[in-house]
Amino acid sequence: MSHHIYHTAGLIVGLKPKGETDLLLKVFTRDFGMVVATAQGARKMVSKNRFGLRLYAIPEFDLIKTRESFRVGAVRPEPYAPGRAETLVRAKVSAILARFVVSDEPHEKLFHDVL
Repeated sequence: MSHHIYHTAGLIVGLKPKGETDLLLKVFTRDFGMVVATAQGARKMVSKNRFGLRLYAIPEFDLIKTRESFRVGAVRPEPYAPGRAETLVRAKVSAILARFVVSDEPHEKLFHDVL
């Protein structure tokens, strides 16, 4: 069975290791709202995706919708590394988003305001 691949931007709100090499991501996306996605093999030293999957980063994702959840395909990292002040602001905004945005409904206006 083939799955559809969705291309979207998102703010990584939370990261949690899963097993030896996987990551469990909580991402606030433009198209899906708050989703939980699994990035398989993202912690391996040879993984191409590990540079784009940092806490509070805003990369472009290829999300694959499975029956229960999302999986991360390719990741295109941000073109620049944010400074300390910008990272602090992103951390505070991410804490508020993680607490109050719990649904998987799209919030395009909120996403653009956050960016």
